[in-house]
Order: sequence, then C-alpha cells, then structure tokens
Amino acid sequence: MNNRYFILRHGQSLANVAGIILSHLEDGKSDAYTLTEKGEDDVRASVRRAKEQDLLNVDTIIMSSPF
Repeated sequence: MNNRYFILRHGQSLANVAGIILSHLEDGKSDAYTLTEKGEDDVRASVRRAKEQDLLNVDTIIMSSPF
C-alpha cells in the first residue's frame, strides 16, 4: 500500500476570531461559526500549493469536520 495521509488545520473561523472553542457537534452545525474570508482564502491557498507540489490526484479524498 502506498497511501499518504496529510492532516491540515482548517482555515480561520468566526469561532476562532471570537475565542470560542467548539467541541460539541451541535455547536459545529451552526452557520454562525463558518470560515472567515481569510479562512476561505487559506483553504484555497493550501489546495493550490498541494496541486503545485503534485500532492493531489484523482484518488484524493478530502474529509472535514463540521467544526
């Protein structure tokens, strides 16, 4: 097996900015704590860098939590 695993922290969220630590699934479902514009930009930049380094391919699976 030639599996590779990458673990990345999410981009900046509104909860991060407010100093709120989310640890309950019900809290993570709220739209009140989505990514900030900077957080979305950070995620796009991470994907762009991964593509440039040829780390993503057709078999890549990206999973995320609701937090």
